[in-house]
Amino acid sequence: MQDNLVKGLFFGGGFGVLITYVFLHITGTLAKLASVFPPMTWKIWTFSMLVTTASVLGIYSHFTFKQRMTSWKRNLFIVSTCVFLASAMTWSLMVEYITHNKTNTDLERLPLTLTALATIGILVSVSSSTDNWLLISAASIVVFHHLFFDAMVWANMHEKSKIITV
Repeated sequence: MQDNLVKGLFFGGGFGVLITYVFLHITGTLAKLASVFPPMTWKIWTFSMLVTTASVLGIYSHFTFKQRMTSWKRNLFIVSTCVFLASAMTWSLMVEYITHNKTNTDLERLPLTLTALATIGILVSVSSSTDNWLLISAASIVVFHHLFFDAMVWANMHEKSKIITV
């Protein structure tokens, strides 16, 4: 019942995302980004990020090891996963580019938006594949975090901060 394609995409893409985030840490960009948030917003965002990470791990472990999606649901899940992970990697590279070249933060909006839209595809495929309220809730949490905190709140705070841009 294992879905090796989903497993490969998640581990390969997830590793890629982790590598790009480590890259942001090594270059010092991650610390600059963290300073954009006011302390209370940073605490809320961090909590949301941790819950979102746990939700992502739960979703992918379930659909990798316990239940294999079928038909259009699986196709949507795979395409959404590819866009989700590729956009997350692209966001980190765009932020590094913005920091290094002192350019406008608009460059990060496309990857943030694509990541958020991909999570909607993940939610649709998950909610169409199971009646498990915990998995559907997890997918909803992933959408909320990426759509609200990242694509809206983060992008606007970063743009207004002018901390990294000229």
